[in-house]
Amino acid sequence: MGITKANTKKAKTLNIDDDYFLSFRKLNITNSCNSQVGSTQSTILLERVNKYAIQSAARSLLGGRLNICCRATAKKRGPIDIFKTVTDKFYYSGLMSCGSVWVCPVCAVKITELRRAELTHAVDDWCSSGQSVLHLTLSVRHKAHDLLANTLDLLTRAFRVMTNSKTWKRIAKKITLSGRVRSLEVSYGSNGWHPHFHLLLFIGTPLDPSTMCDQEQVLLALWKETCESVGLRTVNKYGLSLEDGSQAASYIIKNPMTSGRRGGHVTPFELLSKHMDGDHNADRLFKEFAAAFSGKRQLIWSKGLRNRFSLRAELTVTKIVLAQSDEDDLFARISTEVWFEVRKNEKRGELLDVCKKGIDALHRYLQQFAPTNHIKQKSNVSLPVDVSGNNKPSVKGKKEETVYCDNYCNNAKVRQVEIIQRCLICESYRKIDTARGCRDP
Repeated sequence: MGITKANTKKAKTLNIDDDYFLSFRKLNITNSCNSQVGSTQSTILLERVNKYAIQSAARSLLGGRLNICCRATAKKRGPIDIFKTVTDKFYYSGLMSCGSVWVCPVCAVKITELRRAELTHAVDDWCSSGQSVLHLTLSVRHKAHDLLANTLDLLTRAFRVMTNSKTWKRIAKKITLSGRVRSLEVSYGSNGWHPHFHLLLFIGTPLDPSTMCDQEQVLLALWKETCESVGLRTVNKYGLSLEDGSQAASYIIKNPMTSGRRGGHVTPFELLSKHMDGDHNADRLFKEFAAAFSGKRQLIWSKGLRNRFSLRAELTVTKIVLAQSDEDDLFARISTEVWFEVRKNEKRGELLDVCKKGIDALHRYLQQFAPTNHIKQKSNVSLPVDVSGNNKPSVKGKKEETVYCDNYCNNAKVRQVEIIQRCLICESYRKIDTARGCRDP
């Protein structure tokens, strides 16, 4: 059992409206994992390969569900499918997933891509009607010795106190605030952990620069007062910023594989890259991050705001990660034997890149992973239904051998005649004839 080409079969859906999901996935979102403005193709391919390597690093540190995410098959001994999307991207199906947006780069890319697309749609729709969106950033002062969990709890408490205050409600009424979206983000720098909130404020009439500056000062004073009241250090002028948010959707929910944050800050996934380079301090920091952010929500829409843009109820992370569309084509099917070899050699990302070169290139690539000593001999067996739905030939009374056929494996001629054989590479059942080689039964 190896690989089967099957371009006609469509993906099955998973409790999701195909048109809804597909309409957002077709968007060419800035900074998505496979589509970055200004990036070369080689850089894009490197990132795709790298996210699987980083996931393996996270697995070595945390274990848990990362042990099975994009590694274990969803069905016992079931094959792994590779699907091709309408945007010429490739992904695996038939594997289990962890659904973590914080510690798994593979799942995080899928989740943020859909959320960013929804948010971009909402902002564009709001601004096209002559209304405005503001981008509010809230952060706190921190030191290198501060524990992330404590800082994050105090930051969340300060935000709750501020948005429940009379001053906030008065400002919201003045700027005709209709709803907000809040995202949570963190980075690490020389002064320790830097958790912060990004908010998109959907308001009515656009504010002129002077009015926006005045409101920023009022909000900064309120934020200073609130931080002090919950036990945080007094924030300075950099603790709050208010600016136009019409182009901020892709910024407040970034591609998790993005690097190069200003001020020398690194993201949690960049800490994993440092761990791969032997930095033991990065190990400790990533474990601290994983514990502090466990169960935290990445993006929160205010009540009723999604309905304004005809967005359906938020999908769970599991549904986002496993969702497929009927528009996706089944490109290839890989056997569990070959998949275990790919997984063991950490070639999951590289394999998807090879798919871009076509099915023949994939055949050649997988030859290195075919277990040459995996020969099965059975007698009096009836073979199951194949991918296309046609019954494989019955070999009752004959032997069934698992060998390499001549098509893709360059195996030596088989001297037996009229023996059913199953190729490890192309997963085909054939009758072998020494004169004609491998042919359809």
